[in-house]
Amino acid sequence: MPQKNRKNMQNKKRIILINAYPSSLGEGGEKNNIPAGLLAVGTWLTKKSDFKVKLIDCLVEKDYKEIIKNEIKKGGVFLVGISAMTFCIPNALEVTRLIKKIDPKIKTVWGGIHLRLYPEQTIKHPLIDFAVYNEGEKPFLNLANCLSKGKSCKNVKGIIYEEGGKIVKTPPEDFVDMNELSILNYELLNPDVFEKKVITFMTSRGCPHRCTFCINYITKNTKWRALTAENVIKEIEHLHKRYGIKVIEFSDECFFVNKDRANKIADLLLEKNLDIGFGGNLRADYFTKGLVTQDLLNKMSRAGFFNVNLSPEFGSQKMRDFIKKDVNEKDIFTAVEMLRKADICAGYGFMTGFPNETKEDTLATIKMAKKIYKVNKGIKIIKKNGKIYQWRERSRISGPEIYRPYPGGELYEYLVKEYGWTSPDTLEGWEKYFSENTRYKIEDYPWIQLEPEYYAALQLYIKAGKLDLATFFKRMVLPYPIKLKLLSAIFYPFAKTRMMLNFFDFPFEYKLGKKMDFMKKLDL
Repeated sequence: MPQKNRKNMQNKKRIILINAYPSSLGEGGEKNNIPAGLLAVGTWLTKKSDFKVKLIDCLVEKDYKEIIKNEIKKGGVFLVGISAMTFCIPNALEVTRLIKKIDPKIKTVWGGIHLRLYPEQTIKHPLIDFAVYNEGEKPFLNLANCLSKGKSCKNVKGIIYEEGGKIVKTPPEDFVDMNELSILNYELLNPDVFEKKVITFMTSRGCPHRCTFCINYITKNTKWRALTAENVIKEIEHLHKRYGIKVIEFSDECFFVNKDRANKIADLLLEKNLDIGFGGNLRADYFTKGLVTQDLLNKMSRAGFFNVNLSPEFGSQKMRDFIKKDVNEKDIFTAVEMLRKADICAGYGFMTGFPNETKEDTLATIKMAKKIYKVNKGIKIIKKNGKIYQWRERSRISGPEIYRPYPGGELYEYLVKEYGWTSPDTLEGWEKYFSENTRYKIEDYPWIQLEPEYYAALQLYIKAGKLDLATFFKRMVLPYPIKLKLLSAIFYPFAKTRMMLNFFDFPFEYKLGKKMDFMKKLDL
């Protein structure tokens, strides 16, 4: 690193952490967003150093540009960390350009999922000085210490940078013990995120399974690490007492990996008798393998667990085997029935747009979704202190979402080999793509066997057609102005009939609604 830059930084002690927003939402689009990765980095910095840390979430702050400008004008900022998923690249680059325009001497560090997938490609961008290519707590702190003292960063593990025209990638850093992070420094967040009294909280990291499409498998984040049950409860109590949180969604990839930990968490929650509700993610095969028993589910339900999310992905066993999901139909419907008995609502995630997926495979997914909904349908009313707090569908069908081809891993290599699939080869290329599109365009996929419009129509038919009339009226009619009320009411019987017949060809009503700009306005 040039000597002149080292001298300029010696007395600077302030760090800004910025969470970029995805193209599909825009600034201020998610008021209760919790940027888990940046919050952990910020917590580590405040626990382990004297640096002053400011966290700015562009998803929460509509005036994030002014906030960034004002923070830099205060002086002392020597380092800015920016977290970006692939869909966030346009905003992340916009923020990076803004920072360098205000003060070119400030060093920028990128992290996040996209950087893990494309470390070398990302660091080639002239405005990005460093990147952290895995979990950021230790590398970011060590880099900040070196830069603040004007020292070389060559011994900092877990980073990548350019020097003398060559890319330097240092050895990986050890993962942080999550228990050292507890309790997270929620004071770094905008207070508005607590307004709805609902929050996400990650009690573990990693996923030990091998689904070939999943970002965890691709980035080799397969080692499961977790907070102790005691630290989970301490964090919950803190959120409840300090911020009045009423609902916590555990955002772990797999909350129930350790049966003993899950049991202990349930026992401690019952002991504390907190007026709070919980949700989390798990796999269907855990129910048949004994990791999730009926007794555990019943206990979790009594402790406030009212919602879980599973992902069967496909109704076709052929397709589940293709992605190495390691789940079968018996697993799925054992889970549905056990959750019904425990009075726990569940969301079931499905996907489509994969290579080798035929129309019959897609229709098998719809058939399974309908069967799940039939086994455990209706609405659960959730009460707090005798008052209705919220309501949930007992079975929520999500998707089928369009597959996103993440680079790296077995499935991506298959796409490259069989279909010649390529991604943008520069950061500017990604910026251009997601400035023009809020997500991957399925019409760009050479492997799909159906018309692109079929998939889009399918999602809308399922969202509307799976609902009973009363629920549809409450969700899809009441919130809208009179014109949309009428269009929505007309769309419903078509969707219901198509779901009943499992027939989604010739989606004329979808095309008509799209032409009238109806589908964009109505949140089906």
